Amino acid sequence: FITHQHSDHIDALTEILKIPGDLQIDHIYGSLNTAAWVEDNEPDSVENTIQFNAALVAAGREVTELELGQELVFDGVYFDVLGIKNPEITDNAINNSSVVMRVHDENRSILFPADLGVEAGRKLLAGPYASRLESDIIQMAHHGQHGAERKFYEVVGARCCIWPTPLWLWDNNSGEGKGSGPWQTLEVRSWMEELGVEQHYYLFNGLQEIRQEAIAISKSSVYDNDNRRE
Repeated sequence: FITHQHSDHIDALTEILKIPGDLQIDHIYGSLNTAAWVEDNEPDSVENTIQFNAALVAAGREVTELELGQELVFDGVYFDVLGIKNPEITDNAINNSSVVMRVHDENRSILFPADLGVEAGRKLLAGPYASRLESDIIQMAHHGQHGAERKFYEVVGARCCIWPTPLWLWDNNSGEGKGSGPWQTLEVRSWMEELGVEQHYYLFNGLQEIRQEAIAISKSSVYDNDNRRE
C-alpha cells in the first residue's frame, strides 16, 4: 500500500522496483495524484514522483487504484479504505491526499491515517465513513504533529497510540532543548493524555511488538472507568 507521494513514503518502493531481488509483490495499491498535480501544488515532490512513475513503467507494474469504502481481505485481515486522494485540497496538498485505512480482524483494529492533514481530516469526519473510524489502536497522523485535529482522535477513541516519531520531534526539540522547535508534538501529546490513552509505542524505541494483552487491558479499563464503549 502506498499512502501518498512524499519521498519518505515512496522512495523505498522506487528502489525495490528497480532491484526487487527475491521480493515478490502481487499488487501495488494506492490513490495517487498525477505528477502534473504534484508539480502544481508541491513542486519539491515532483522529482521523486516522476522517478517512482518511471520505476513502475520499467518494472512493467502499475498501481491499483483504491476506491472509497472499498474492503480488501488478506488471510482473514480486513483493510477498509476510509480515505483516498483529495485533489481539491491544495493546502498541505500531498499529506491531505493520504490514504486512510482501518485494518482489523475479529479481535482488534488499527487505524492508519498516514500523514493526514487538518483539512482532509475534517472532510473524513463530515463524510459517510466517519462512523467506521473507531479503532483500538491509531497511528498518529503526520508523525504526531501538524496532522489531524483533536476531534479526529476523539472520534477514533483509540487506547493505544503508535508514534512514527523520532525523539527530537517527540520533544519538539530543534537543538536547544524540549519545546524549542516549531512543531506541535507537545500539544498533540497533551490531547492524547486528556483523552485517556494508556499505551504508547514510539519509533525512537526501535522495533516493538504490540500484544493483544495490552489492548485487552486498555479495553477493560475503558469498560470499568468511563463506560465510553459498549
